[in-house]
Amino acid sequence: MFSVLADGPGRYRLEDGTGADAGWIRGKSIGFHGLRNEAEVIVAASAGWRTLQSVLHREYAAWPRQDVDWERLRFVSDGAYQWVSDGRIPLARVHRTRHGGTHAHDDVAIAAWPTRRLAVEFVVPSWMPEDSMTPLAHALWHALTPLLGQMSSDVIHPEAHRRFDHVYHSAFHRDAGKRHQHAVIELPQQRAPSLPPDGGTAA
Repeated sequence: MFSVLADGPGRYRLEDGTGADAGWIRGKSIGFHGLRNEAEVIVAASAGWRTLQSVLHREYAAWPRQDVDWERLRFVSDGAYQWVSDGRIPLARVHRTRHGGTHAHDDVAIAAWPTRRLAVEFVVPSWMPEDSMTPLAHALWHALTPLLGQMSSDVIHPEAHRRFDHVYHSAFHRDAGKRHQHAVIELPQQRAPSLPPDGGTAA
């Protein structure tokens, strides 16, 4: 079960089936917290990005297809945000919370999951209508639930392992964080491509 609760103009709070805070919608961004380490962040960003692209391709034939170099995924910075990216295509923003504290958005707390201090945030095209954000959040939640719902702090559960198998086209393993080395690189500001459904100029 997954709930989307209004939290002000263009703002929503996401809750899981137990009523625990699971994430947020802020304008054209959809975020989920509950990740424990960088390996989980890489997997969540990858699976969520692929889900988002699948929805956009299904709804908008003109949406451009992008080929991610999955073996080069790493953490990069554009000066304003940190992203999971292959160096060309930004998949998701990464938020690192203060120890035992709150999310980078001051109004998004993670007290319910004190040991899960990382979050991913997906940025959708600026021309997407507000009423499309809730269905997108549901699609992303469905894709990420196996990972966000794991309680072990050491390894990813086999069910999540199977669900995310398509991300790398090979079994995800606990050393993924080493394989995708942490590299904070200053890049031109990363933006997801924004192409309106009529094929006109991006906003």
